[in-house]
Amino acid sequence: MRLTVRTSGGLIGLNRLIEIVDDAGTVSEHGSTRPLELSDKEVQQLATAVRQVVAGGWVDRAPAQDAVDGGLSEIEIVADGTRTTLMLPAGSTASDEVWNLLDLVDEVCDIT
Repeated sequence: MRLTVRTSGGLIGLNRLIEIVDDAGTVSEHGSTRPLELSDKEVQQLATAVRQVVAGGWVDRAPAQDAVDGGLSEIEIVADGTRTTLMLPAGSTASDEVWNLLDLVDEVCDIT
């Protein structure tokens, strides 16, 4: 499994890239990169969340009128020979599976 989450823009000009391949990865932010090693439990949790997104995740790309920060999150998943890409402009509506995956990525990457 390969999971890439890129977050950019917004009020604070965020530019973060998270790349996870199997049980390791990197978090790049503010010009620095740190390694990421996942526990077996985290790998299983991510694999489950990725399968749920691939099976039924969706994004309504039309941003809400009240979205003011202009941020963008991009998710790319490569698993079981299939590539899934989701784009979430600020204010987008998405399925619970997508939000759960993003929350889990933040958690395993220790992003607050």
